[in-house]
Amino acid sequence: MKINRQIIEELKKLGYKFYSSHLNDGEIIDWAFCVTPSDNVLSVCEGRTLSGNIYRYELALEYIPSTGNGHCCGGGDANCSEITLETLAKAEAFCLRLAFKSCAKLYKSSQDVIKGYRHELVNIELVEI
Repeated sequence: MKINRQIIEELKKLGYKFYSSHLNDGEIIDWAFCVTPSDNVLSVCEGRTLSGNIYRYELALEYIPSTGNGHCCGGGDANCSEITLETLAKAEAFCLRLAFKSCAKLYKSSQDVIKGYRHELVNIELVEI
């Protein structure tokens, strides 16, 4: 299971943006930040079993790091077997409820996450297919 570039292209038409520091062969992305149309940032990565087999996508909402809340929340309804408009919207709503419940502070802008990340991130829109 990988994040398919064709799916990313369709979602970009709907207002989503994708960034990654792990680009593989121009077609497949292992891990990405997904900026939603409402400017929230979801991290998207592969969930693996103990033996290393990939079985789902794990999505988490990034927020301002704190001692009590860490830097993101996810799990439960945020995990899915396929990346679609519906699964991203469901994950965003689920994670926002968790973040507000735990009093986590959201970033003011997705660019605060992107520019502050520890590795250089590539806007997938700018990478030729």
